[in-house]
Amino acid sequence: MLNIIKSLVNKIKFKKKKKIKIFYEDEFLKISYLDEIFSDKCLVAFTGVGYGMGGIDIQREEFFHQHKLGMIIWITDKKRSWGNNFDIKKISNQIKLLTKDKEIFIIGNSMGGFLGILFSKYINAKKVLAFVPQFSVSRDIIPSEKRWIKYTKFIKNFRYKDLVESFASQTEYALLFGDDKEDNVHYLKFQDFLKMSNVQIIKFKNSDHNVARYLKKLNLLDECIVTFFGKDLFNNFCKKNSLDIY
Repeated sequence: MLNIIKSLVNKIKFKKKKKIKIFYEDEFLKISYLDEIFSDKCLVAFTGVGYGMGGIDIQREEFFHQHKLGMIIWITDKKRSWGNNFDIKKISNQIKLLTKDKEIFIIGNSMGGFLGILFSKYINAKKVLAFVPQFSVSRDIIPSEKRWIKYTKFIKNFRYKDLVESFASQTEYALLFGDDKEDNVHYLKFQDFLKMSNVQIIKFKNSDHNVARYLKKLNLLDECIVTFFGKDLFNNFCKKNSLDIY
């Protein structure tokens, strides 16, 4: 009995140690991080617009459980500007200072997926895993995109209209989409990048915009992430778990 109590106490202490630290914050940007596991790897997670709670989208650090990979840094676009409020080169330099030559992996969902691809060449990422990223939220590029109009209407100057120039040849990319009509417009825009050998795009059947949530319900989200950031083939992951893809 005493050993069980000691084990529980140790677990509680370990959980308390996992305290997210703030590296930088202003009205537009928040950079937070967790660096309690020694590793030569760092996961940079870009936050999405948030989850609705009482009519308000709440942003929080996503993919927290992936801290097992090593250091994890969260980049939050507090105004949901799709990076248009950012000085990307300056922020990327700050990320490099924080990571101290660690191997960088990127993950992001929706707006976070867009930002992950956008930043990838500036921080020399090894791999990028983007769940349902937008190709653009500019009405000049995709006139039908209105889902986040309450945020995008405040973007007065699109510094980064789309992701045409954002894919780096030395970075591996996996873009995961669901079977969603509005996301399909973006999915089709990304098809041109399949000519690059380092880009793969997977479209799941029986899912919608919330692909990460879909995989989590199947208890496959962590395996999906570990598979891509490891050395296994992503298509083998889909076949192994009988996931229907196009």
